[in-house]
Amino acid sequence: WKFSCSGLNLSVCLHVLAWCLTDQALCGSELKILYSNSMMCLLSSPSDVCLLTMDAGDCQNYVLMWFYDSKQGKCSRFWYGGCGGNENRFTTQKECENLCVRNPPEKHDYAIA
Repeated sequence: WKFSCSGLNLSVCLHVLAWCLTDQALCGSELKILYSNSMMCLLSSPSDVCLLTMDAGDCQNYVLMWFYDSKQGKCSRFWYGGCGGNENRFTTQKECENLCVRNPPEKHDYAIA
């Protein structure tokens, strides 16, 4: 799959790119340079981040965030502690839905550009 920044908040693109860059076990040799300033990570499924369970992190500097609840099939709010946690964490409901909600399916033909 490919993740396109087209029509998305820049932080969604940076979120996915940071995930690729920090997890070589998932991305490995599939991290490709598309242009001089862009990269792309090809993974087996666009929902890998979305399947992670909600993780509030270790700190107590709480801020309201969004995560994708794969059991409920929707994005939900949670209190994030400010450090730790995992990549299933978004600043807005729209960012969460753009990456994780499968309807319509074309929203999951992604490319980091």
